[in-house]
Amino acid sequence: MRAALILALAGLLVAAAPAAGLERYVPMKGAPGAGPAKYDRVFVQQLGPRRHDRVVVLVPGTNGGAGGITPVARDIVDRVPRTQVWIVDRREQAFEDTSVFATGDPEAAQDYYLGLQVQARARCRRSVRRRVGARAVAR
Repeated sequence: MRAALILALAGLLVAAAPAAGLERYVPMKGAPGAGPAKYDRVFVQQLGPRRHDRVVVLVPGTNGGAGGITPVARDIVDRVPRTQVWIVDRREQAFEDTSVFATGDPEAAQDYYLGLQVQARARCRRSVRRRVGARAVAR
């Protein structure tokens, strides 16, 4: 029984492994724009084997990025034979600071990206407590 469970789990892992290896995130040179030349590129998330001769290009909505439609792209690759899906991230993606996300430390990311919001909320709460406390003493 235990051996069958281990074999089933191994089979699932083997089946899932190729999909992860078929995803690439590559920069492509774009047209010159305002600002530094290093940002004159777009990023394309490519899913599916390179040998496939059909390519579906998806472009996320106004404020969206490739990550928002990656599940749909994976589904297309799985269901449509001999098809790659490319998701185009706009030039603005190059401006995003994702360095702390790349560390894989969720607490560091929260502190770095949300620290200002958390600090502002704490200041607001302290201010409210002081005002409410002052009124309670005056009564």
